[in-house]
Amino acid sequence: MKDYSDAIITGQLQTADATFSRITLVYYINHNNISKSVYGYGEPIEQKNLFYTITIPNSATINVDGSPKQGVPTVLDYQVPIEKDHNGDMDVYTLI
Repeated sequence: MKDYSDAIITGQLQTADATFSRITLVYYINHNNISKSVYGYGEPIEQKNLFYTITIPNSATINVDGSPKQGVPTVLDYQVPIEKDHNGDMDVYTLI
């Protein structure tokens, strides 16, 4: 939030869930059946009968590379109307 310390944010940022987590989906072949397990990112994965792994973000607005998805805005939790006044040498924002 260092970059936004002087900003007035009146809406939810598109990457509001930037504190996403990655999960790893692991598929195993066991007695001719495919089973799936889910691990947290960085957890040790059992290698026995391992078939396929994929790591994906557990996020609605961040893609698999960790970059924000563009063109898909998030829905605001709520909208608060504000009023801007100028008082001397500074702007004053007041909730309506």
